[in-house]
Amino acid sequence: MHHHTIESELRHLENVLPHAGNGPFPVSYWQGRLASLPASGTVPAYHRRIERLKILLRDIEKAAFASELLTMAA
Repeated sequence: MHHHTIESELRHLENVLPHAGNGPFPVSYWQGRLASLPASGTVPAYHRRIERLKILLRDIEKAAFASELLTMAA
């Protein structure tokens, strides 16, 4: 994947993912988008950005799970 394409995808994901918990797409969709980015051959800055996005998705997933548990308990 060309570095301009990776940069564009990362910028898009960095803008969209903070709101992913409110959108129509499940976390698994966004995880797939991240997984489609190359793991090797990219610059270290891309790796750091991808890792931050993965952490953000895990946090969104945890929050959704906690919210579901609260709804079930009510």
